[in-house]
Amino acid sequence: MSDSKTSALRLIFESILSAGLAVGAATLAQPWLSLANLAFVFLAPVIFVAGKRGLAGGLATALFATLGFNFFFVPPAYTLHVADVDNLVTLLALALTAALVSQLSARLKVQAMQAGALAQMSLRLATFTQDLAACGTEPAVRSIAEDRIGAWTGAELCFVDPDNDEALSPLDAAAARWALAHKVEAGRGTDVMAGADALYIPIQESTVPMVAQLWRGTGTVPVPNDSLELVRQMLIRTGVALHRVNVDARLQHEAMREAVLASIGHDLRTPLTGVIAGLAALPLDKQGIVEASRAEAARLEQLVSNILDLARLRSDALPDAREAIDLTDAVDAVMSALASRLASHRLDVGLATDLPLVRSDARMLHHMLLNLLDNAVKFSKPGTRILIEGKVTEGSTMLVITDEGRGLSESAAGLPKRDVAERVPGSGLGLAVVSGFAAALGIKFVASNRTDGTQGAVMSLRFPQALWISQASQTA
Repeated sequence: MSDSKTSALRLIFESILSAGLAVGAATLAQPWLSLANLAFVFLAPVIFVAGKRGLAGGLATALFATLGFNFFFVPPAYTLHVADVDNLVTLLALALTAALVSQLSARLKVQAMQAGALAQMSLRLATFTQDLAACGTEPAVRSIAEDRIGAWTGAELCFVDPDNDEALSPLDAAAARWALAHKVEAGRGTDVMAGADALYIPIQESTVPMVAQLWRGTGTVPVPNDSLELVRQMLIRTGVALHRVNVDARLQHEAMREAVLASIGHDLRTPLTGVIAGLAALPLDKQGIVEASRAEAARLEQLVSNILDLARLRSDALPDAREAIDLTDAVDAVMSALASRLASHRLDVGLATDLPLVRSDARMLHHMLLNLLDNAVKFSKPGTRILIEGKVTEGSTMLVITDEGRGLSESAAGLPKRDVAERVPGSGLGLAVVSGFAAALGIKFVASNRTDGTQGAVMSLRFPQALWISQASQTA
């Protein structure tokens, strides 16, 4: 016999038994109660069975209770015939009241079950959230989610990337991608690609694309509808936890990197500063050893600055300190810093008088110009000409440095690089720093070879009009 038939027979038996008990109780109370009051005795089994077995049990009990009341107590007794109209009204009132009480009791039972299920879900979510809060790594978060969700649903859970998981069948991969793109579950048990072997639910709060795969055997719905909301809420909390541990790990990594950079900068620059100060205090000798040592120490200091700035640039750790800058003053400051090295070249400066102020970072711009001029000096023979121009053209302000050196070639990374026929001091980091700083500040850096038939390079910084500071802003 099937389970449904067994359950139906058990319900009928409980209804008949409850109605029979009501008949017995009414028989004992009959000497003291009127017929109308006896009818209330038959409501008790209806309420009891409806609260236990739901609406179907309540209605069945109401039917048997009404028949019992009619057969045993409504005159003429022991028949289903009703002779008096008043008794008929009483009988109908009992039947109607029993049906209403049955429906009300069944509704209260459903609400109680829903409240219990909600309380259980809230307890599970609270426990799950506490367990996730104790996790400090992504593998730990995944392990907790797989264990808890698997234990509470009976499904096997794992996290997949639909674009990189080759173990997925074409249909399952399509369902996973659809779920990730539309932020809604897809696959087995849903209306979207129901032929897939598993159910796929997107992890919406995660920092990386990720989908939860739930599987419970081929052809079986992984998560019943009454448990789907619990799984959704648990996966939302899983995504939040994954985001938290990834952010924490990134912050720790950045803090460690900054500490390392600060330590390197201090440990290298402190002795360099002492060396440079000591060399500055020495008188020049005839062999030029002191002067050469000063130049090498200055070059080493710039190399350290380039390495540290390039490291910070690649980690996005450079602060944004933009302000109004006069390009004429910026060029003068760089020329003063490189005065000793520029002395061996013919330097021509042609800055237009109508150059606008630009919004930029003074320290970064100074470092860019310093690297460009140092590059021109380094790769040009003594006595050759270096031209610094500043002009406004085609909606942009340009600073152009032209030399008569060896020209440029394209490196494998796509950055401009000097053709070096013989060893030249330097690391080749200068132009990489310039390119990175320019991109961070919204400046276009262009480097090319000269096209006027003269050997050499032309390197320019182009400030778009968006970086100009208007006259009104300057006045304000």
